[in-house]
Amino acid sequence: MKSTARKTLSKLSLSLYAFASLGGGMTDFPIAIFLIPFYSEVIGLSPALIGWLALIPGIYDAITDPFSGNISDRTRSRFGRRRFWILLGSIPLGLSFWWLFAPLRGMEAASFLIAYLFFFTFMDFVFIPQMAMRAELSADYDERTRIQGYNRAFWIIGLLQGVFIPMILGGIFPDKRASYALMGLIMGAFIAGAGLITFFGTRENPAFWRDTHVSLSEGLKAIGQNKNFMLLIICNGLYSIGCAIPNTLLIYYALNWLKVPEADVLAAVPIYLVASVLSVPVWVALSKKIQKKPTYILAFITAGIGGLFCLFIPRGQVLPLYFIFVIAGAGYGGLMAIPGAMVADVIDLDEYKTGDRREGVFFGVWEFFRKFAHNIAIWLVMQILALIGYVQQTQQTPQVENGIRLMFALLPMFFYFTGAVVISFFNYNKEEVEKVQQMLRSKVGPERTATPSEPTPAPPAR
Repeated sequence: MKSTARKTLSKLSLSLYAFASLGGGMTDFPIAIFLIPFYSEVIGLSPALIGWLALIPGIYDAITDPFSGNISDRTRSRFGRRRFWILLGSIPLGLSFWWLFAPLRGMEAASFLIAYLFFFTFMDFVFIPQMAMRAELSADYDERTRIQGYNRAFWIIGLLQGVFIPMILGGIFPDKRASYALMGLIMGAFIAGAGLITFFGTRENPAFWRDTHVSLSEGLKAIGQNKNFMLLIICNGLYSIGCAIPNTLLIYYALNWLKVPEADVLAAVPIYLVASVLSVPVWVALSKKIQKKPTYILAFITAGIGGLFCLFIPRGQVLPLYFIFVIAGAGYGGLMAIPGAMVADVIDLDEYKTGDRREGVFFGVWEFFRKFAHNIAIWLVMQILALIGYVQQTQQTPQVENGIRLMFALLPMFFYFTGAVVISFFNYNKEEVEKVQQMLRSKVGPERTATPSEPTPAPPAR
């Protein structure tokens, strides 16, 4: 990108930057919806064991995120500091995704654990730097929401592919295990290719490169003292839990509460994702009118209402789920589109105070809390299933069936509504962001030089 001062980026530039997210989105639903049932229902591992096996790499992944971000902040190469890691991680990411759905026979538990560790490692290599670039493509308050909107729209389109491809290929062979292995191979190749498209199609802006003056531990301490960023992190964790619970339970909910074919419920997922994609421009436009915080609150409330309505779906009826997923999907679109742009604004304030550009560390910490919350939610769901008496591949008791229903509907609503309350304490608005932007233009780099007529405003109190 040639200039950070340019307010509107071309659609081609935004699309090439966001293309990696198309591949990243393809991983979400296979991992969230199909992976756990694949290992419990097809491979035959117990839910409790799967929960522990998924938790270990999940915690590992969360811990490594800030380190991955810090490394990309400090990297200097002929490819830049972010693109180098996208190039390094794209192909191994695709291979590790394939391995997850093609475990070694006779060593399925160990294979699951090791493949998951590799998968998370290379997800970090690709997507922590790619997220960090999001704050470097533009310094404009509203343009950042547009960048985030493109990025998350591509991710959601990838989610759609991640639903349709397993549905099409999951039964292509009589042996479901072979079908899932083929799915993993095809999707893994696309995931790798999407990352490479972003690598070749995007250029970094050296105007944002800074020599890092503080250690990772000092940087993490400073981030921990940033009230607004910590509020965003808490909300991101609540959103992640709210998403992970119904994603993990969707197939169990279909088979054990609604008592409808798995395919009928999975047909609701594309409706959910299409509603999400279509809602993103609406959320972006709304954030320009009422700013980002109120828009974020409305997105939480919308998603929470969608969860609550699931409580009232009668057994044997899947049509109401389709209508509810329109509402829930619209909320999901807002929760995907808005918060990343708010993080980019907070990073500018940190740069003004420290002189460092630490997008990698910020988004690494961001991903740490998101993934930690997500994996804790999966572990918790699987342990609750075991505690209430769920037994795979058999008829469940009424207690188990009703427990699945209550978890699916009420727990996400609780976390989404809590997120709406927490983000209401965020207090960094557009006017303050623009003051910081003026000061940065007057301090650093030819790409951000203020015009002589610009006054130097007082920094916002924080």
